Amino acid sequence: MSDGDKTMYGTTLSLESIKVIAESIGVGSLLDDAAKELADDVSIKLKQIVQDAAKFMHHSKRMKMSIADIDHSLKVRNIEPQYGFVSPDFIPFRFASGGGRELHFIEEKEIDLAEVIQTAPPKIPLDITLRAHWLCVDGVQPTIPENPPPLSKDVQALDSVNPVNKLDKAHIKDTTGKP
Repeated sequence: MSDGDKTMYGTTLSLESIKVIAESIGVGSLLDDAAKELADDVSIKLKQIVQDAAKFMHHSKRMKMSIADIDHSLKVRNIEPQYGFVSPDFIPFRFASGGGRELHFIEEKEIDLAEVIQTAPPKIPLDITLRAHWLCVDGVQPTIPENPPPLSKDVQALDSVNPVNKLDKAHIKDTTGKP
């Protein structure tokens, strides 16, 4: 490694990473020069996004950078934010190294596959349905279970003249049977 390569270690993406990403999207043979240019460009863009996110974090007077800070940084740069990455809590990353590689990962609890297979699947929710109901047809309320029972003309006239009477009846009905 030359002195220039040593100072750049850890600040740019490696050529191998760029080649793996290119192969995963279908670009089979990516030249080393092209991979180097892409690595430099992507590294610069990532640094700018993280710096903007740090500004959002500092202006919000927080000590931990949140996913919302990254989203705001992407929006400022007219880049569509990443959907589905929302966590109100800090996500602890574990560190492992071995074989000359460094890995950062999220520790997840182990799940017994046999137990998952043997459990009954959850019930499928019912489909959403919409049913139309006519409350009044040609000015007449039909007597069906969906409609409220019709009131006599005397009760309607009494309620229209003295609305307090209706409130008193509702209050009496609510208090019956209660201690």
